[in-house]
Amino acid sequence: MFFSTYARRDSDYLFHDGARPTGVLLVSTFSNKHGGAISESLGPEAIAGHLIGTFGTTIAIDHIDLQLDQSARAIAAKVARDRPSLVGISVKIGALDQLRNLMRLLLPLRYDEGTGPLLVLGGVVPTFATAALLEEFPQVIMVVREGENATAALVDYVRGERSLASVPGIAFRNESGELVATPAQRLKLAQRFLPARLTSERVHKELGGMVWAEASRGCDFNCTFCSIRDLHGGGFDGGISPESVIADLIELDRRGIRAVSFTDDDFGGDPERTAKIARLIKEARLNIRFSISTRADHIWRERLSIKGERLDDAELVDRNRRLRQIMVELAEAGLERVFIGMESGSPTQLRRYGKQVSVEGNYKALEILHELGIDAVAGYIPIDPAMSLTELQENIAFLRRTGMYRKITNPLSVLRVQAGSPYLKLARQRGLLEEATDDLVFFKARFEDENVQRVAELADRWVEDMYVFMFGLKGEVASQTLLLGPGGVATSASRQVENCLFGFRELEMEFIEAVTSRLAHNGGANLRDITETFVGKRSKLVQQVIALVEDGVIGKNPRLQEAIVSMNKETAHAA
Repeated sequence: MFFSTYARRDSDYLFHDGARPTGVLLVSTFSNKHGGAISESLGPEAIAGHLIGTFGTTIAIDHIDLQLDQSARAIAAKVARDRPSLVGISVKIGALDQLRNLMRLLLPLRYDEGTGPLLVLGGVVPTFATAALLEEFPQVIMVVREGENATAALVDYVRGERSLASVPGIAFRNESGELVATPAQRLKLAQRFLPARLTSERVHKELGGMVWAEASRGCDFNCTFCSIRDLHGGGFDGGISPESVIADLIELDRRGIRAVSFTDDDFGGDPERTAKIARLIKEARLNIRFSISTRADHIWRERLSIKGERLDDAELVDRNRRLRQIMVELAEAGLERVFIGMESGSPTQLRRYGKQVSVEGNYKALEILHELGIDAVAGYIPIDPAMSLTELQENIAFLRRTGMYRKITNPLSVLRVQAGSPYLKLARQRGLLEEATDDLVFFKARFEDENVQRVAELADRWVEDMYVFMFGLKGEVASQTLLLGPGGVATSASRQVENCLFGFRELEMEFIEAVTSRLAHNGGANLRDITETFVGKRSKLVQQVIALVEDGVIGKNPRLQEAIVSMNKETAHAA
């Protein structure tokens, strides 16, 4: 039954039936732009596991992932039918339209007796755009930062066992319309419960998507472009026991999931703990391949002093010998891919980014991974608002020298100034910061160097034109990785889809090289001929991918097929 009245901010309307388990429905949104990169939503799975572990049989949990079940009306009908006491929505970046569709149906929803569910929003967007979302949806509760403790306390709240103001890590409008924010509380990871895994198997088997595992949270470093420390409310936390990590992997293996990516911001944050995880994986005889994200200086340390720890020359040699051995042990345990946040090949830009790793340090880490046969991919932000054209040229030269342009996020990436990041303050101090973008989490910025501004505008236009298609292609690469044979042996399809991706990366490198070179010689030069030439080359590559999909050679990832259909429609419309 639906009524037009909005939920009041007091608890009178909240539904709770003490004679049955308290119902909690978790909903995961996803970005349509990022839809090609299919993966499970681990945050709600972790919250579900925490609630089950905390409340046992007195709670009933369900989790709907909109990648699998994409009907807002079906969700509203389920809420009206099952009458949960709490509906929690994980709001991803780029998913505000999905959220608004859901809220149009859920906000006026009432059960027969006039009660209704507590509506809760959590995730990155509610954390960094709290005030903006409460302005739009003043009736809901925002969970800020980590969600386990807050959601468990909200269950107590709907049961009438605690006040709203005593719930940690939330924001809401009180009866007077004032914004109230309570202090966040990090989960004690040593006491964490395993993720519930309510949707993991479906995402893996029905969509060929990536499944995530978690071994730690946070990072001790403070890169200026990053908001991780603000998101978690602190630095690296390796409190999850290695035994708990293995127990989760054993459960995934039992479900037939053989490829896992770790969500850890810095998997190598505690090297000896990492070594223990590798040893336990081998002892459990798990047939799981996995990928991790870490820093270059957790593979090869170049400095005698980092974060208060000082080493002499002999100790530094021993440390690097040990770090290399740990990577060997991880590879023996099933590690196939390492994501490193290199970010730049320009020394001055690296300092501005606060990386505390030199260009040479990044290169040495890549060298070690290549020697060990571990695939290396990297985060790279070659263009930022405060940079010079010389720094951009240094970035391009580094990518060519290492060949890493094939394995980075995108050689045309432009830094997006993010809420919660130190770069936001830097941009504001330099007078570069402009208004927030539509997704509420990032800010527009102007560039100090006019030539870099021109490069950035062309790069942004290129990326925007290809966004959905490229995410679909990268999702196909991930899907093919899941289908590799024992030991990660490449198939004909996996080689062809990877070659397609490499073809686009090569073209993007040539494009930015051509544009930057011309501007370096003539700052006022016309760039139209370069743009038209490379857009033409890009169209030919797109047609090659479409032909492979139409021939059935590649195309297991459904989002790639959707992206190609969309692109074909746009091309036909333009013609």
